Amino acid sequence: MTDWLIPKQAAVAAKRHVITVYKALESGELHGHQNGRGGRWSIHPDVIDAWIQGTNQAAACGCEQLRLIQRRTA
Repeated sequence: MTDWLIPKQAAVAAKRHVITVYKALESGELHGHQNGRGGRWSIHPDVIDAWIQGTNQAAACGCEQLRLIQRRTA
């Protein structure tokens, strides 16, 4: 079983700033999971590699379908 990463750990793995990771998650550029709106983000470690390489992140995660959720910015 693979341990999922929180954004701070994902930022270290991707050699990016944690705010960059949060912005990518919120925009849908980086594939992650939340337990409801405003919940804690979880990122599969294989998704980080796919994000850097520009390959299919949903397939790396194991998700069958990737649903992009558009967030409202006011």
